[in-house]
Amino acid sequence: MSAPVTDRIFLHVGPHKTGTTAIQRALSRTPGIVYPAVPAMGPGHALAAWEAIGAEGRTADPDRLVRIVAEAGRPGAPLVLSAEDFCRAAMPGHDAEALRRLAAAHPVALVVTLTPLVRRLPSMAQEMVKHGTVLDLRSEADLRALMAREAGLQPDLPERLAALAPWAHMHFVLADAARPRRLFAGFSRLLGVPVAPDPADGAYENRRWPYAAIAIQARLNEIAVGLDRTQVRIAGRDAAEAALRSMPRLAALPYPPLPAPLARELAAIWRRQLARIRGWVREGRATLYR
Repeated sequence: MSAPVTDRIFLHVGPHKTGTTAIQRALSRTPGIVYPAVPAMGPGHALAAWEAIGAEGRTADPDRLVRIVAEAGRPGAPLVLSAEDFCRAAMPGHDAEALRRLAAAHPVALVVTLTPLVRRLPSMAQEMVKHGTVLDLRSEADLRALMAREAGLQPDLPERLAALAPWAHMHFVLADAARPRRLFAGFSRLLGVPVAPDPADGAYENRRWPYAAIAIQARLNEIAVGLDRTQVRIAGRDAAEAALRSMPRLAALPYPPLPAPLARELAAIWRRQLARIRGWVREGRATLYR
């Protein structure tokens, strides 16, 4: 008996902080598509991405994605693989051979979710602090260093992804935290099936820490360098919760604004990215959902 296959594969490459967790949760329970089981690091296929491209200390496995499709694919049903770290294949030090082999075996389209960089950078910085990174959200130098090393924050991210997958039609879905259902509408259109969050669990709304909690965690990260990051994160969360209980007004402290020169630069980069994407749409190389 031959292995099951699929005639349409959508490779969702993130990047981080563009509504990816929300859409992954929704895709995992969407009928009419194949969303391969996630054994660990879910709700996306992060572990598969690391194994495929050689990230997080793994040795690249160039046939990893082909095997997933062979095991999970179903004729006539679109198959979706979603992991923010697939976009790291466009950065030096990672192996994109698994993506090329997948495209050689099946028709593959690339799906990219995007938000304006002026919002994505602070959100990414907060997330890195939560996970133990020593980073000051008020420091332009720290924010620029984060931009330099994170694949999803590269000013030329659309071009990098286009060069990574010249064989793929590219679908760009713009996400908006103020109108989260726009994200699901875009995926519904590109997949041809209804994709919607479960309103009962509210999982599509990422919880943002108050700035005071992030500031406490950032300071703890700084003084606890070399200690277990998981324990540092737990200690920071506990300290922040205690501080907010004893002084509830801390929860109202606003996040610091981006340094003005950096904010202007990010706005200009976003305009250039959108112009490039619109040009590809006119050429028939991409589709834009907004």
